[in-house]
Amino acid sequence: LFEVLEKEFVLIPLAQPFTTEVVRDADIVTVFMPDSPEIRSDAPPIDRDEIDVLESFVSNGGSLLLMTNGYHPKEKIEGEHFRNLFQRFGLDWNNDDTLYVDIPMGPEHPYFYDIGVFHYGAGCTLEYNGQKDLYQPLLDVFGAPGYEEVKGVGIALVRHGKGKVIAVGDTGSWTGNLSRPWVKNKEALVQLFRMLKPDQEVRPRNHESGETLNYSLKTTLVNVVPVANSLSKIPLPDFRKFQPRERTVIPYLEMEAEVEVVCTRMSDRQVADYDVSFSDFKKFEESVPLKKDTRLRVRVNRLGEAFEWEGSDGAGEILTPEVQHLFAFVPHDGLRVGDRWSKSTPIQILPIQAGSHPPVLKEVMMETCYLGDEVLRGRNCRKFMTTFCDWMDEIGVTARDILPSETEESDEASHYRFMAGRGGDVLYKRIQWIDRDTGVVVKSHLQQRSILWIEDDRVPLEEAIADIDNKTIVTNALVSSLELDD
Repeated sequence: LFEVLEKEFVLIPLAQPFTTEVVRDADIVTVFMPDSPEIRSDAPPIDRDEIDVLESFVSNGGSLLLMTNGYHPKEKIEGEHFRNLFQRFGLDWNNDDTLYVDIPMGPEHPYFYDIGVFHYGAGCTLEYNGQKDLYQPLLDVFGAPGYEEVKGVGIALVRHGKGKVIAVGDTGSWTGNLSRPWVKNKEALVQLFRMLKPDQEVRPRNHESGETLNYSLKTTLVNVVPVANSLSKIPLPDFRKFQPRERTVIPYLEMEAEVEVVCTRMSDRQVADYDVSFSDFKKFEESVPLKKDTRLRVRVNRLGEAFEWEGSDGAGEILTPEVQHLFAFVPHDGLRVGDRWSKSTPIQILPIQAGSHPPVLKEVMMETCYLGDEVLRGRNCRKFMTTFCDWMDEIGVTARDILPSETEESDEASHYRFMAGRGGDVLYKRIQWIDRDTGVVVKSHLQQRSILWIEDDRVPLEEAIADIDNKTIVTNALVSSLELDD
């Protein structure tokens, strides 16, 4: 538990009663299933004065985490006084037992992310009897086979005054079950504690059916392939040439389009469906006719992750990777400037003929940092920066992913391979300006570049590094911006 949390939280075990002085400097207070005096005679139960202290702590903006197991009488938890603490916030637990069960989450989950499966280790379900608008069920659970009648809420959040309480009906999920290799309880634990950070009123976007937003998209692509490299012979019909000196040719391509984003539906799980369409598509100053269907259907979960899109065609297919920049992922309401989090995100691997062929997409873990607040075009915005850097082989990229699609299936492609196992690397940086009041992305700016060494086995290489570089190096870069139209 401590190893999972210690990079982000200062954890202090407490062996004394809760008093105002003890909790004064805490952001979060956690109580794990207190021992019964039958087990430890020196373990006093939580008394009314301590409950008063904890309620005052929460009312003034603190966060309280309560974990219990409602059944398992052999564990002999101190139930009577601990239940008084639960009930002070309208919470209670049921004396049922889910047994050991894997709970699927998936990308539509409104509170946890990148958690395919969570293990609920013989826990109970929870009840709430307070003011409904203060209550958020965070995770529904169910019983193992044979115990299907056990179902309900396993993790719940209650807002109280300026603070919040999270109750969990299972302690085992956070002990030995952290090590189950087929589940992601460690990641879920970190996310749970982040939810406990005192509320900074950082809310995800409120999706509304029928809402329409319009953006201007501009993208520039640059290829740098030395003339000695056989890949420099690949035609780039849409590119223009920048030639700073006689033998140096740098192909580049500028594209722009208008993007319309329309919310068409909201589900019960707060998943929003969007139609994203492109118009006024240009390469340089020339308009390019679009096919009839350039509409993408995009699904966005409550936290702002665009996790599914389909139906692209024409320019929409080329520009599909830009869709994820239209939405801001907001992991929890306690975000402070300087906070960081990692998120599984698709990255586009630019081919030699980028702009004419759709890029390969790879799912990678990117880190986002809340940089600070900034006024942009009269809007108060939060500024998020997302970054990534890794070797090509580490993210499953091969030399064929870089080659034109017509070359990929031909004998020509068999002559190309990464000169070294790693192939090269990719650097990525995206900055988003997000309206503090609405959660709408006001602007997104992306920079990405790859440097690769791709060998053609028909071309002999000399020992000189300069010769090797000139015959194998491939560099491409992308700069892209999306800006909300007023």
